Amino acid sequence: MSSFEFADCPTSLPLAPATRAGKVIQTGTLLLTLRNRTNRAVAGRLSVRPDAGSRPAWFGIDGAPPTRPDERDINLDPNATVSVKVSVMVPPDAPVGSHIFVVRVAAENDPDNDFAESPSVAFVVTPTAAPAASPRQKFPWWAVAVAAALVTVLGGGAIWWTLRKSRSPEPPAVRAAPDVRSLMVDAATRKLQQAGYGTTVRFWDSKAKPLRNRVIDQSTAADEKQVELVLDPGTGIPPDVRNQELASARATLLKAGYEVKDRLGDRTGKAANIVTDERAIDATQVELVLDPGPPIRSVLGKTLPEAKAALRADGYIVDYFYATRAESPQRQFSVVLRQTLDPGAKQVTLTLDPGPPYMVNKDLIGRDYNQVHNIADAQGCRQRCEQDGGDCAAYTYLNRICYLKSSVPDIHDNPGATTGVRR
Repeated sequence: MSSFEFADCPTSLPLAPATRAGKVIQTGTLLLTLRNRTNRAVAGRLSVRPDAGSRPAWFGIDGAPPTRPDERDINLDPNATVSVKVSVMVPPDAPVGSHIFVVRVAAENDPDNDFAESPSVAFVVTPTAAPAASPRQKFPWWAVAVAAALVTVLGGGAIWWTLRKSRSPEPPAVRAAPDVRSLMVDAATRKLQQAGYGTTVRFWDSKAKPLRNRVIDQSTAADEKQVELVLDPGTGIPPDVRNQELASARATLLKAGYEVKDRLGDRTGKAANIVTDERAIDATQVELVLDPGPPIRSVLGKTLPEAKAALRADGYIVDYFYATRAESPQRQFSVVLRQTLDPGAKQVTLTLDPGPPYMVNKDLIGRDYNQVHNIADAQGCRQRCEQDGGDCAAYTYLNRICYLKSSVPDIHDNPGATTGVRR
Protein backbone atom coordinates (compact mmCIF):
# COMPACT_ATOMS: atom_id res chain seq x y z
CA MET A 1 0.00 0.00 0.00
CA SER A 2 1.24 3.47 -0.83
CA SER A 3 2.02 5.69 2.15
CA PHE A 4 0.50 8.64 0.28
CA GLU A 5 -2.88 9.67 -1.11
CA PHE A 6 -3.94 12.71 -3.14
CA ALA A 7 -7.36 14.25 -2.51
CA ASP A 8 -9.40 17.26 -3.64
CA CYS A 9 -7.56 17.40 -6.96
CA PRO A 10 -9.42 19.05 -9.89
CA THR A 11 -9.12 17.30 -13.26
CA SER A 12 -9.10 20.56 -15.23
CA LEU A 13 -7.24 23.83 -14.76
CA PRO A 14 -8.41 27.10 -16.40
CA LEU A 15 -5.66 29.44 -17.61
CA ALA A 16 -5.79 33.24 -17.66
CA PRO A 17 -3.66 35.67 -19.69
CA ALA A 18 -0.96 37.71 -17.95
CA THR A 19 1.88 39.95 -19.06
CA ARG A 20 5.50 39.18 -18.12
CA ALA A 21 8.46 41.17 -19.49
CA GLY A 22 6.27 42.66 -22.24
CA LYS A 23 4.97 39.26 -23.40
CA VAL A 24 1.54 37.68 -22.96
CA ILE A 25 1.67 34.34 -21.15
CA GLN A 26 -1.06 32.10 -19.73
CA THR A 27 -1.10 31.17 -16.04
CA GLY A 28 -3.05 29.00 -13.62
CA THR A 29 -2.76 27.61 -10.08
CA LEU A 30 -3.68 24.09 -8.95
CA LEU A 31 -4.42 23.37 -5.28
CA LEU A 32 -4.63 19.78 -4.04
CA THR A 33 -4.28 17.86 -0.79
CA LEU A 34 -1.64 15.24 0.04
CA ARG A 35 -2.25 12.83 2.94
CA ASN A 36 0.05 10.48 4.88
CA ARG A 37 -2.03 7.30 5.15
CA THR A 38 0.23 5.70 7.77
CA ASN A 39 0.70 6.14 11.52
CA ARG A 40 4.39 6.92 11.06
CA ALA A 41 6.29 9.90 9.73
CA VAL A 42 7.30 9.64 6.07
CA ALA A 43 9.64 11.63 3.86
CA GLY A 44 9.05 11.92 0.13
CA ARG A 45 9.68 13.90 -3.00
CA LEU A 46 7.01 15.79 -4.96
CA SER A 47 7.35 16.25 -8.72
CA VAL A 48 5.29 17.28 -11.74
CA ARG A 49 5.07 14.77 -14.61
CA PRO A 50 4.14 16.57 -17.88
CA ASP A 51 2.33 14.68 -20.63
CA ALA A 52 0.60 15.28 -23.97
CA GLY A 53 2.88 18.10 -25.15
CA SER A 54 3.44 19.85 -21.80
CA ARG A 55 6.94 21.02 -20.89
CA PRO A 56 8.64 20.74 -17.45
CA ALA A 57 9.65 24.41 -17.58
CA TRP A 58 5.98 25.46 -17.44
CA PHE A 59 5.45 24.13 -13.90
CA GLY A 60 6.49 25.14 -10.40
CA ILE A 61 5.72 23.64 -6.99
CA ASP A 62 5.37 26.08 -4.12
CA GLY A 63 8.43 25.75 -1.86
CA ALA A 64 10.66 24.14 -4.51
CA PRO A 65 14.23 25.42 -5.01
CA PRO A 66 14.84 27.87 -7.90
CA THR A 67 17.24 25.40 -9.54
CA ARG A 68 14.45 22.79 -9.95
CA PRO A 69 11.05 24.46 -9.46
CA ASP A 70 9.07 21.36 -10.50
CA GLU A 71 10.42 19.15 -7.66
CA ARG A 72 10.64 19.48 -3.87
CA ASP A 73 11.17 17.35 -0.76
CA ILE A 74 8.31 16.96 1.73
CA ASN A 75 8.02 15.52 5.24
CA LEU A 76 4.69 14.35 6.63
CA ASP A 77 3.81 13.57 10.24
CA PRO A 78 1.74 10.43 10.96
CA ASN A 79 -1.74 10.70 9.36
CA ALA A 80 -1.03 14.34 8.46
CA THR A 81 -2.40 16.27 5.46
CA VAL A 82 -0.76 19.18 3.63
CA SER A 83 -1.83 21.48 0.82
CA VAL A 84 0.22 21.41 -2.37
CA LYS A 85 0.25 24.39 -4.75
CA VAL A 86 1.35 23.94 -8.37
CA SER A 87 1.74 26.98 -10.63
CA VAL A 88 1.50 26.80 -14.43
CA MET A 89 3.10 29.49 -16.62
CA VAL A 90 2.74 28.82 -20.35
CA PRO A 91 4.99 30.89 -22.67
CA PRO A 92 3.64 32.67 -25.78
CA ASP A 93 5.20 30.12 -28.18
CA ALA A 94 3.53 27.09 -26.53
CA PRO A 95 1.51 24.76 -28.81
CA VAL A 96 -2.19 25.63 -28.86
CA GLY A 97 -4.53 22.87 -27.64
CA SER A 98 -5.10 20.50 -24.71
CA HIS A 99 -2.23 19.54 -22.39
CA ILE A 100 -1.98 17.21 -19.37
CA PHE A 101 0.13 16.74 -16.26
CA VAL A 102 0.06 14.73 -13.03
CA VAL A 103 1.60 15.40 -9.61
CA ARG A 104 3.64 12.49 -8.22
CA VAL A 105 5.00 11.81 -4.73
CA ALA A 106 7.47 9.01 -3.97
CA ALA A 107 8.81 7.82 -0.62
CA GLU A 108 12.43 8.75 -0.03
CA ASN A 109 13.39 5.25 1.15
CA ASP A 110 11.44 3.27 -1.51
CA PRO A 111 10.61 5.51 -4.50
CA ASP A 112 10.00 2.65 -6.95
CA ASN A 113 7.33 0.88 -4.89
CA ASP A 114 5.94 3.46 -2.47
CA PHE A 115 4.44 6.29 -4.53
CA ALA A 116 1.15 7.92 -5.54
CA GLU A 117 -0.01 10.03 -8.48
CA SER A 118 -2.80 12.59 -8.68
CA PRO A 119 -5.54 12.30 -11.30
CA SER A 120 -4.55 13.66 -14.72
CA VAL A 121 -5.05 17.44 -14.83
CA ALA A 122 -5.93 18.94 -18.22
CA PHE A 123 -5.59 22.55 -19.35
CA VAL A 124 -6.13 24.30 -22.68
CA VAL A 125 -3.60 26.68 -24.24
CA THR A 126 -5.36 29.26 -26.45
CA PRO A 127 -3.86 31.70 -28.99
CA THR A 128 -2.57 34.87 -27.35
CA ALA A 129 -2.35 38.37 -28.77
CA ALA A 130 0.66 40.65 -28.33
CA PRO A 131 0.21 43.40 -25.70
CA ALA A 132 -0.92 46.73 -27.08
CA ALA A 133 1.90 49.22 -27.65
CA SER A 134 1.80 52.43 -25.62
CA PRO A 135 1.03 55.60 -27.63
CA ARG A 136 4.04 57.74 -28.61
CA GLN A 137 2.37 60.79 -30.24
CA LYS A 138 1.78 63.96 -28.23
CA PHE A 139 -0.67 65.70 -30.57
CA PRO A 140 -3.30 67.65 -28.54
CA TRP A 141 -6.18 65.36 -29.36
CA TRP A 142 -8.22 66.84 -26.53
CA ALA A 143 -8.93 69.89 -28.70
CA VAL A 144 -10.24 67.71 -31.51
CA ALA A 145 -12.39 65.79 -29.01
CA VAL A 146 -13.97 69.01 -27.71
CA ALA A 147 -14.80 70.20 -31.22
CA ALA A 148 -16.25 66.83 -32.16
CA ALA A 149 -18.38 66.83 -29.03
CA LEU A 150 -19.90 70.24 -29.92
CA VAL A 151 -20.71 69.09 -33.42
CA THR A 152 -22.26 65.89 -32.05
CA VAL A 153 -24.45 67.71 -29.54
CA LEU A 154 -25.76 70.28 -32.04
CA GLY A 155 -26.19 67.94 -34.97
CA GLY A 156 -27.38 65.01 -32.91
CA GLY A 157 -30.13 67.08 -31.33
CA ALA A 158 -31.57 67.90 -34.73
CA ILE A 159 -31.40 64.31 -35.90
CA TRP A 160 -33.03 63.04 -32.70
CA TRP A 161 -35.88 65.51 -33.13
CA THR A 162 -36.48 64.27 -36.67
CA LEU A 163 -36.18 60.52 -36.08
CA ARG A 164 -37.39 60.10 -32.51
CA LYS A 165 -40.76 58.59 -33.59
CA SER A 166 -39.18 56.01 -35.89
CA ARG A 167 -36.25 55.07 -33.67
CA SER A 168 -35.86 51.27 -33.43
CA PRO A 169 -35.07 49.60 -30.07
CA GLU A 170 -31.45 48.73 -29.30
CA PRO A 171 -30.51 45.09 -29.87
CA PRO A 172 -30.23 43.03 -26.68
CA ALA A 173 -26.76 42.36 -25.30
CA VAL A 174 -25.18 39.11 -26.52
CA ARG A 175 -24.74 36.63 -23.68
CA ALA A 176 -21.74 34.34 -23.51
CA ALA A 177 -22.04 30.61 -22.88
CA PRO A 178 -20.00 29.17 -19.96
CA ASP A 179 -16.50 28.03 -20.95
CA VAL A 180 -16.49 24.22 -20.63
CA ARG A 181 -13.26 23.45 -22.47
CA SER A 182 -11.14 20.71 -20.80
CA LEU A 183 -14.21 19.24 -19.01
CA MET A 184 -15.47 15.74 -19.76
CA VAL A 185 -18.58 15.76 -21.99
CA ASP A 186 -21.04 14.77 -19.20
CA ALA A 187 -19.84 17.55 -16.87
CA ALA A 188 -19.77 20.08 -19.75
CA THR A 189 -23.35 19.21 -20.79
CA ARG A 190 -24.64 19.58 -17.22
CA LYS A 191 -22.97 22.95 -16.80
CA LEU A 192 -24.44 24.29 -20.08
CA GLN A 193 -27.92 22.94 -19.33
CA GLN A 194 -27.88 24.70 -15.97
CA ALA A 195 -27.12 27.93 -17.85
CA GLY A 196 -30.07 27.35 -20.23
CA TYR A 197 -28.23 25.98 -23.28
CA GLY A 198 -28.80 22.86 -25.35
CA THR A 199 -25.80 20.96 -26.71
CA THR A 200 -24.67 19.10 -29.79
CA VAL A 201 -21.38 17.21 -30.04
CA ARG A 202 -18.91 16.18 -32.69
CA PHE A 203 -15.46 14.58 -32.54
CA TRP A 204 -12.33 16.37 -33.61
CA ASP A 205 -10.75 14.77 -36.68
CA SER A 206 -7.33 14.23 -35.09
CA LYS A 207 -6.23 11.23 -33.04
CA ALA A 208 -3.18 12.89 -31.52
CA LYS A 209 -4.78 13.51 -28.15
CA PRO A 210 -5.16 10.84 -25.46
CA LEU A 211 -8.21 12.08 -23.51
CA ARG A 212 -11.34 10.61 -25.02
CA ASN A 213 -14.56 12.66 -24.64
CA ARG A 214 -12.88 15.69 -23.11
CA VAL A 215 -14.11 19.00 -24.59
CA ILE A 216 -11.34 20.68 -26.58
CA ASP A 217 -13.39 23.46 -28.24
CA GLN A 218 -16.88 24.96 -28.29
CA SER A 219 -18.99 27.36 -30.39
CA THR A 220 -22.35 29.03 -29.77
CA ALA A 221 -25.07 28.96 -32.45
CA ALA A 222 -26.50 32.19 -33.87
CA ASP A 223 -29.71 31.79 -31.87
CA GLU A 224 -27.61 31.71 -28.65
CA LYS A 225 -29.56 28.66 -27.45
CA GLN A 226 -27.33 25.85 -28.65
CA VAL A 227 -23.64 25.15 -28.00
CA GLU A 228 -21.63 22.74 -30.15
CA LEU A 229 -18.98 20.81 -28.20
CA VAL A 230 -15.92 19.49 -30.01
CA LEU A 231 -14.70 16.30 -28.31
CA ASP A 232 -11.37 14.57 -28.24
CA PRO A 233 -11.85 11.16 -29.96
CA GLY A 234 -9.04 9.50 -28.01
CA THR A 235 -8.42 5.90 -29.07
CA GLY A 236 -12.09 5.05 -29.55
CA ILE A 237 -12.13 2.05 -27.18
CA PRO A 238 -10.73 1.64 -23.64
CA PRO A 239 -7.26 0.07 -23.36
CA ASP A 240 -7.31 -3.67 -22.61
CA VAL A 241 -6.12 -4.01 -19.00
CA ARG A 242 -7.20 -7.59 -18.31
CA ASN A 243 -4.68 -9.66 -16.30
CA GLN A 244 -3.10 -6.48 -14.95
CA GLU A 245 -2.89 -5.56 -11.26
CA LEU A 246 -5.52 -3.01 -10.20
CA ALA A 247 -3.15 -0.08 -9.60
CA SER A 248 -1.51 -0.49 -13.02
CA ALA A 249 -4.86 -0.93 -14.80
CA ARG A 250 -6.33 2.13 -13.09
CA ALA A 251 -3.34 4.30 -14.05
CA THR A 252 -3.58 3.19 -17.70
CA LEU A 253 -7.30 4.00 -17.96
CA LEU A 254 -7.06 7.34 -16.15
CA LYS A 255 -4.29 8.42 -18.52
CA ALA A 256 -6.57 7.52 -21.45
CA GLY A 257 -9.31 9.78 -20.06
CA TYR A 258 -11.65 7.23 -18.50
CA GLU A 259 -13.16 7.20 -15.03
CA VAL A 260 -12.61 3.85 -13.28
CA LYS A 261 -14.85 1.79 -10.99
CA ASP A 262 -14.05 -1.66 -9.66
CA ARG A 263 -15.81 -4.56 -7.96
CA LEU A 264 -14.94 -8.06 -6.79
CA GLY A 265 -15.89 -10.95 -9.05
CA ASP A 266 -15.57 -14.73 -8.76
CA ARG A 267 -12.36 -16.50 -7.85
CA THR A 268 -10.56 -17.59 -11.02
CA GLY A 269 -7.35 -18.94 -9.50
CA LYS A 270 -5.45 -15.70 -10.02
CA ALA A 271 -3.96 -13.51 -7.31
CA ALA A 272 -6.05 -10.90 -5.49
CA ASN A 273 -6.70 -7.60 -7.30
CA ILE A 274 -5.92 -8.96 -10.76
CA VAL A 275 -8.34 -7.65 -13.42
CA THR A 276 -10.32 -10.59 -14.83
CA ASP A 277 -12.76 -8.56 -16.96
CA GLU A 278 -13.61 -5.00 -17.92
CA ARG A 279 -16.61 -3.31 -19.49
CA ALA A 280 -17.44 0.19 -20.65
CA ILE A 281 -20.29 1.64 -18.55
CA ASP A 282 -20.63 4.55 -20.99
CA ALA A 283 -18.36 6.69 -23.14
CA THR A 284 -16.41 7.95 -20.13
CA GLN A 285 -16.48 5.17 -17.49
CA VAL A 286 -14.99 1.68 -17.28
CA GLU A 287 -15.78 -0.97 -14.66
CA LEU A 288 -13.07 -3.46 -13.70
CA VAL A 289 -13.87 -6.90 -12.29
CA LEU A 290 -11.25 -8.14 -9.82
CA ASP A 291 -10.26 -11.58 -8.63
CA PRO A 292 -10.69 -11.68 -4.82
CA GLY A 293 -7.74 -14.07 -4.62
CA PRO A 294 -7.55 -17.30 -2.66
CA PRO A 295 -9.14 -17.51 0.80
CA ILE A 296 -6.89 -15.55 3.10
CA ARG A 297 -4.50 -17.73 5.04
CA SER A 298 -3.67 -17.20 8.70
CA VAL A 299 -0.24 -15.72 9.41
CA LEU A 300 -0.72 -15.37 13.17
CA GLY A 301 2.48 -16.19 15.04
CA LYS A 302 4.68 -15.73 11.97
CA THR A 303 7.42 -13.12 11.74
CA LEU A 304 6.81 -10.06 9.57
CA PRO A 305 9.02 -11.24 6.63
CA GLU A 306 7.29 -14.65 6.64
CA ALA A 307 3.81 -13.10 6.79
CA LYS A 308 4.51 -10.58 4.00
CA ALA A 309 5.93 -13.26 1.72
CA ALA A 310 2.92 -15.55 2.23
CA LEU A 311 0.26 -12.86 1.76
CA ARG A 312 1.94 -11.18 -1.21
CA ALA A 313 2.23 -14.55 -2.92
CA ASP A 314 -1.58 -14.68 -2.75
CA GLY A 315 -1.81 -11.18 -4.27
CA TYR A 316 -2.68 -9.16 -1.17
CA ILE A 317 -1.35 -5.73 -0.30
CA VAL A 318 0.25 -5.80 3.17
CA ASP A 319 0.38 -3.00 5.73
CA TYR A 320 1.44 -3.29 9.35
CA PHE A 321 1.94 -1.44 12.62
CA TYR A 322 3.29 -2.29 16.06
CA ALA A 323 1.01 -2.82 19.04
CA THR A 324 1.57 -1.24 22.44
CA ARG A 325 3.32 -3.41 25.02
CA ALA A 326 0.12 -3.64 27.03
CA GLU A 327 -1.38 -5.50 24.05
CA SER A 328 1.61 -7.82 23.47
CA PRO A 329 2.32 -10.20 26.35
CA GLN A 330 4.35 -12.54 24.13
CA ARG A 331 7.35 -10.19 23.84
CA GLN A 332 8.46 -11.65 20.49
CA PHE A 333 9.63 -8.91 18.15
CA SER A 334 7.76 -8.54 14.81
CA VAL A 335 5.55 -11.60 15.39
CA VAL A 336 2.01 -11.17 14.00
CA LEU A 337 -0.56 -10.77 16.82
CA ARG A 338 -3.61 -9.95 14.66
CA GLN A 339 -4.53 -9.72 10.99
CA THR A 340 -7.42 -7.77 9.45
CA LEU A 341 -8.80 -7.94 5.90
CA ASP A 342 -10.25 -4.65 4.64
CA PRO A 343 -13.88 -4.60 3.30
CA GLY A 344 -12.68 -4.53 -0.31
CA ALA A 345 -10.52 -7.64 0.21
CA LYS A 346 -7.57 -5.80 -1.27
CA GLN A 347 -5.34 -5.25 1.75
CA VAL A 348 -4.36 -7.11 4.90
CA THR A 349 -3.26 -5.07 7.94
CA LEU A 350 -1.01 -6.84 10.44
CA THR A 351 -0.59 -5.93 14.11
CA LEU A 352 2.93 -6.81 15.29
CA ASP A 353 4.54 -7.49 18.65
CA PRO A 354 7.03 -4.68 19.46
CA GLY A 355 9.18 -7.08 21.48
CA PRO A 356 10.79 -6.37 24.87
CA PRO A 357 11.95 -2.82 25.68
CA TYR A 358 15.61 -3.84 25.22
CA MET A 359 16.74 -6.44 22.67
CA VAL A 360 20.41 -7.23 23.28
CA ASN A 361 22.77 -8.06 20.39
CA LYS A 362 20.12 -6.96 17.90
CA ASP A 363 20.45 -4.15 15.35
CA LEU A 364 17.93 -2.25 13.18
CA ILE A 365 19.90 -1.24 10.09
CA GLY A 366 18.84 1.82 8.10
CA ARG A 367 16.06 4.45 8.25
CA ASP A 368 18.06 6.70 10.60
CA TYR A 369 16.81 10.24 10.87
CA ASN A 370 19.32 11.26 13.57
CA GLN A 371 22.47 10.03 15.34
CA VAL A 372 23.23 11.23 18.87
CA HIS A 373 26.81 10.70 20.14
CA ASN A 374 28.16 10.22 23.66
CA ILE A 375 25.09 8.52 25.09
CA ALA A 376 26.01 6.61 28.26
CA ASP A 377 23.83 3.52 27.84
CA ALA A 378 20.84 1.96 26.04
CA GLN A 379 18.43 3.39 28.61
CA GLY A 380 19.58 6.92 27.74
CA CYS A 381 19.11 6.14 24.04
CA ARG A 382 15.59 4.90 24.68
CA GLN A 383 14.76 8.06 26.65
CA ARG A 384 16.03 10.20 23.77
CA CYS A 385 13.75 8.29 21.36
CA GLU A 386 10.74 8.85 23.63
CA GLN A 387 11.56 12.58 23.88
CA ASP A 388 11.33 12.88 20.08
CA GLY A 389 7.72 11.71 20.16
CA GLY A 390 6.19 10.70 16.83
CA ASP A 391 9.44 11.26 14.90
CA CYS A 392 11.07 8.26 16.57
CA ALA A 393 9.68 4.78 15.90
CA ALA A 394 12.67 2.75 17.18
CA TYR A 395 16.32 3.01 18.21
CA THR A 396 19.62 1.11 18.18
CA TYR A 397 22.40 1.81 20.70
CA LEU A 398 25.97 0.84 19.72
CA ASN A 399 29.40 2.18 20.79
CA ARG A 400 27.94 5.15 22.72
CA ILE A 401 25.97 6.26 19.62
CA CYS A 402 22.18 6.36 19.62
CA TYR A 403 20.67 5.72 16.18
CA LEU A 404 17.10 7.07 16.02
CA LYS A 405 14.78 5.48 13.41
CA SER A 406 11.86 7.07 11.54
CA SER A 407 10.30 3.62 11.02
CA VAL A 408 11.11 0.03 11.99
CA PRO A 409 13.38 -1.79 9.49
CA ASP A 410 14.31 -5.49 9.54
CA ILE A 411 16.24 -6.69 12.59
CA HIS A 412 19.71 -8.30 12.41
CA ASP A 413 22.13 -9.92 14.86
CA ASN A 414 24.98 -7.61 15.91
CA PRO A 415 27.01 -8.31 19.08
CA GLY A 416 27.17 -5.24 21.33
CA ALA A 417 24.09 -3.52 19.88
CA THR A 418 20.86 -2.95 21.84
CA THR A 419 17.60 -2.23 20.05
CA GLY A 420 14.03 -1.31 20.99
CA VAL A 421 10.74 -0.16 19.51
CA ARG A 422 9.07 2.89 21.04
CA ARG A 423 5.57 1.67 22.00
